[in-house]
Amino acid sequence: MRVLHLDTGRRIAGGQIQMRLLVEGLRKAGVECGVDSPLWREPLAGAGLRHCHDAGSHSRARTPFVVSRRVGFPVRRTWLSRWKYSRAAAYLAVSNYTAKTLLEAGVPESKVFVVPDGAPSFERGNRASGRVLLLSKNGLSVPGTVPVADLKEDLRDCDVFVYLSDMEGFGSAALAAQAAGVPVVASNVGGLPEAVRFGVMVENRIDAILEGIGRARTIDAGEGPAWVESNFSVGRMVASTLDVYRRVLSC
Repeated sequence: MRVLHLDTGRRIAGGQIQMRLLVEGLRKAGVECGVDSPLWREPLAGAGLRHCHDAGSHSRARTPFVVSRRVGFPVRRTWLSRWKYSRAAAYLAVSNYTAKTLLEAGVPESKVFVVPDGAPSFERGNRASGRVLLLSKNGLSVPGTVPVADLKEDLRDCDVFVYLSDMEGFGSAALAAQAAGVPVVASNVGGLPEAVRFGVMVENRIDAILEGIGRARTIDAGEGPAWVESNFSVGRMVASTLDVYRRVLSC
């Protein structure tokens, strides 16, 4: 199997990290992978399948191709969107919520597969620090929190992880926190509830967030790493993606 991975992003974000994890995992599984991205270019001639990881590559891809959709906002109802979403052989939705947005846009159920992001192993956090880490995608500032600088490093010294967003397809950073044994306070939007077991879902109001932090401090997230590994490991993401590839190529 030969697969070319496509992405047009020019900065490293969650989608680019997941693409790298996937490509590395697929190669270990014996799949020949190339990458065409401004951040990572490894040519592959004669690919039998293309895998698009963002909207830009989705718009330009030549068939046959599959698309990973990691965002939670609805698909536009324009004629251009209807054409665009009729072309892919399959859609790998990062959550049940994202899959629902595709189905509501008219994508056939037979083309939609839920393939959540994978979370690598993380060193367990030092909860005794009392430090509250904040990842705010909607611009909200929360008193008493420390903004994320380097997620992997910051989680080593963290009591609670706060993840705020107005819309989210899934929320792999929330998985990372739980993989480090750190409870999460997260906005109750999009697919984020599917990524949080050890934590508190809140509305995007400062009073609700502060109350959530207080509640999260009492949560024992010691089983978080095992839960993440069982349900959202990189290996599970690779295996689910391979299953989609085989279905598409056998048609």
